[in-house]
Amino acid sequence: MDYFLVNSPWKNSIQNIESTYIHTIDTDHKLLIAEVLFKLKVKPRQHANLPVRFHKPTEENLTNYNSLISYELSKQKEDLAEDQHISVQQINQTLSISAKASLPLRHPKQKKEYISEATWRLLEQRWSALEAQDWDLAATINIDITQQVKHDKENHLLEQLEEINSSGYQWSGLKRLRSKFTPQFSKVKDRFGSYIPLDKYAEAAADYLENIQWGSSNPAQNPTREHVALQDGSHVVDDSMFTLEELDSVIARIKNTIG
Repeated sequence: MDYFLVNSPWKNSIQNIESTYIHTIDTDHKLLIAEVLFKLKVKPRQHANLPVRFHKPTEENLTNYNSLISYELSKQKEDLAEDQHISVQQINQTLSISAKASLPLRHPKQKKEYISEATWRLLEQRWSALEAQDWDLAATINIDITQQVKHDKENHLLEQLEEINSSGYQWSGLKRLRSKFTPQFSKVKDRFGSYIPLDKYAEAAADYLENIQWGSSNPAQNPTREHVALQDGSHVVDDSMFTLEELDSVIARIKNTIG
């Protein structure tokens, strides 16, 4: 073999071609070895059908939903004979169609259940603004989304609290969400251990520094540490002041290395 023939769409798949004289047949040709790399297209993943979910309906949505169910069931009953009844499959199909027609649908990509329909519309508007490269509009919508999500979280917690109270439980922590938190006292205490208001923090801090931190200490409250003689492991070391005789003796023992 002297050549490799490759179609034009596959020419980039050829990584390397080299010849070799090692072969097991009687020929005067040098065999060619080609290194080919194929990159096949990945088959798109088929996602399973996601269940249909809805936002929390309003009273008007529920009224329309019940009315539509009654209308559809009565219409189906008229088409049946007197000895026939509506099957369970027909009832389920009627409920599903009525819900999709009257209740607010939730997007399949929405994961947080507390996100409201209004918040999701803001998210879609921000995505559209980003695709259009309108950065100022996207930043403005992002501020509205942050406020709306916070409001949705609070409403979700309040709804959980109402369900808990109806079951006989009371959570005082969640009840604080019903009113705006306005702190009246700081976490700072005075030198007597009492909480102080924010406007008296400077005065209480000065009093604490003067009487506690910088005040004169009582010797009876601060006992002195017992004196323990220094040791080098086997002998007691004298830690008193050096005398002149000891200093002269040490200097005399130092070897003179100058000159």
